[in-house]
Amino acid sequence: MNLDHSIHQLENMDGNGKLWKRTDFARSLITQYNRKGSLSPKQEEWVNIIITENLAAPTVAKPTVTGLTRVIEIFEEASENLKYPKLVIQLGDGSDLKLSRAGPTSRFNGEVQLTDGRPYGQNKYYGRVTGNGELVLTGEGRRHEDELHSILKSMTTDLGAFAKMYGLKSGNCCFCRKELTHHSSLDAGYGPTCADNYGLPWGEKA
Repeated sequence: MNLDHSIHQLENMDGNGKLWKRTDFARSLITQYNRKGSLSPKQEEWVNIIITENLAAPTVAKPTVTGLTRVIEIFEEASENLKYPKLVIQLGDGSDLKLSRAGPTSRFNGEVQLTDGRPYGQNKYYGRVTGNGELVLTGEGRRHEDELHSILKSMTTDLGAFAKMYGLKSGNCCFCRKELTHHSSLDAGYGPTCADNYGLPWGEKA
């Protein structure tokens, strides 16, 4: 097995929630290979070790959360107005949760990615919502499984109420992360521009 194939296998394991062991180390190897096109002999050994370890790891039942197609629709609709629609809130432990739509160069094009917002290779990758509305979690995502389920369900039930709850709590818009200063924005939990971009009421309409 050549190194390019092995790196691609690691990327697939990560993207499909099957990279349970040495996740951060594996991502650093992937990032270095994609940037430089090579790894040291010792690093190549580690690529194979990580693949072997994760293939041998016990299979964990896949989450049965479905019915999240509305999450995909929210980002599809926003992409008509924005090149990179996103939503950023905080998890209960204070870390960021960023939802963003994978672009055409990604093998998960159109799917919604859940990360902590940091650059690839340095970030925590929680999982993704597939095109058919299924939540696929990584090992990192399973640590926040109940909370992620709750957040996504709240989004699909009423995006406006969800955004308002976060905006009132944080004082910032969850879509653009700007501080809310206008009284109507403070009441709505987001500003007029983001209201237009995401099809939400604002001002007297809210």
